[in-house]
Amino acid sequence: MTHLGKRKIQMNKAIFARLAKTVMYDMHYNYILNKFLSEKAKHLFTDTDSLTYSIETGDIYEDILHDAMEHFHCSLISRIAHLVQHSEYKETW
Repeated sequence: MTHLGKRKIQMNKAIFARLAKTVMYDMHYNYILNKFLSEKAKHLFTDTDSLTYSIETGDIYEDILHDAMEHFHCSLISRIAHLVQHSEYKETW
């Protein structure tokens, strides 16, 4: 006879925090610093789950187009790029 009982699962937040940091460090060192020259990409600040940069480039959308799906959350990027491309205010963005 097999008897299934309740199991207790303890989630360790420290493991998830370390994993998130690893992913963020990977993004910074292996993508941003390889994609853009370090003098062109300045890391401004880090929040709990985000990195914020100032990147000097002619067209950031063109620069990240080919690898955006792998490195960025892109649920709105096609709509945003379309709006920017067809906007009369493109120069102010």
